[in-house]
Amino acid sequence: MGNLATNDVEKVTQSVLLNLPVAGDIATANGYHRIKGLRPIRQGSILSISKQTPVVEVQGYKTVAMPTTPLASTKYGISFGYPDSESGSVGNSVTNIAITTPSVLTGTALTDRQNIAAALASRINRKYGYAVYAGLACTITHGATSPAGGFALYSKITGGTSGAIGYVVATTATTATVVFVNGIISAGTEALSGTAASDGVSAATATLATTTFTGNLGLLDVAGYCSADHKRQRVFVPFVGAGAGIPASAVTVVIAGVKGVLQGTRMLDDVHIADRFTDNLVSGLYGFAAFGEVPVAGSQYYLYKITVAEDASMGGNSSVVPESRIAFYVYARTAQAGTAAFDSAILALT
Repeated sequence: MGNLATNDVEKVTQSVLLNLPVAGDIATANGYHRIKGLRPIRQGSILSISKQTPVVEVQGYKTVAMPTTPLASTKYGISFGYPDSESGSVGNSVTNIAITTPSVLTGTALTDRQNIAAALASRINRKYGYAVYAGLACTITHGATSPAGGFALYSKITGGTSGAIGYVVATTATTATVVFVNGIISAGTEALSGTAASDGVSAATATLATTTFTGNLGLLDVAGYCSADHKRQRVFVPFVGAGAGIPASAVTVVIAGVKGVLQGTRMLDDVHIADRFTDNLVSGLYGFAAFGEVPVAGSQYYLYKITVAEDASMGGNSSVVPESRIAFYVYARTAQAGTAAFDSAILALT
């Protein structure tokens, strides 16, 4: 054999998803490793096997404290944007969102702060409403919910009289912190109707007792930080920073946003869809080989990336035999009877 040259660029050759992984899905014989659903892999050619574990998404929540003593005819604002890539770099995507206070204020500082927050929220929602709920951060007290236990975190509540809509970012049995994105529930005995955080099914009702504006603009991320075809136009948790009249110290991360990975429900949305005539990718990330298995909603998966060295094909004679690197992806459902044994078997291939 001649000199060995290596092409470090990897390409994904095959991927397979196993909903009931067992150790028997892996076998080695006659010089080849065989993993269910994948083509045989020559012994000695595996360079590495990496394992990625699932991460549950967490909706991020930030507050921006409004100026304590607002001034008339003064510009107030924040900087807002989304990272461009997996690196987390915000790049040129930051937008300055600002309003100017009227020449005559109300004379009540808290009311003026609320007006500034409401005006900023309106502008943010018009531009970024697909990705964030911006509104007035308020604390409310209420009677016992039915069923008992309080409103679900991230659930939507609606005022029966006012029609105001808000999203719950903190909750106890008889209190909640709510980001009101449409109107505000002012006070009194207004009926509150809550929904489950995920599917919109009615989850709780209660009677309002009090509402108090916290002095903060609330920014709650919409669930689903990334989609395969980027229809959401964003990838990561948003950046919120200083703007006119509002320092960086006014921004508080109350709940750190976490991008979820290897979650069955989300993976199901991103399954590869191909054109029936050309086989070209129409949408999605995942094109699983064999068996017709697809992710199970509500489940989680491990991802094993197997990097393999493979001699590249070359026409004619050459003193250099290049080596290419290819990758196989194996998705294995967690918490199944055979998952632990499968995990040991596949990692032992190196």
